Amino acid sequence: MSASFPDDELNKTNYFIQLIYPADKGTVESLKNKYDELKLLFEKSARKQIVVYILFVNGIKGQHDNAPGYYSFDLLEGLDANNYKTIMP
Repeated sequence: MSASFPDDELNKTNYFIQLIYPADKGTVESLKNKYDELKLLFEKSARKQIVVYILFVNGIKGQHDNAPGYYSFDLLEGLDANNYKTIMP
């Protein structure tokens, strides 16, 4: 017996997680530029939501008190460098 799946809301969101260990302000700017280039490859009309998590395991040198944290964003909306979320112990 084969199963048929209609256009299901459960299959419309995809997640991508990236772990970064050494990082500074230049790392964040480089990642922002790379994700901005990547989002141009997707057609908005046929899009699925792609949620990106970038985890800075050791924080970002010289920013946010070097506390570990992350960015979370929809790929097609882009990374907002001001939206860093610190991970509290």
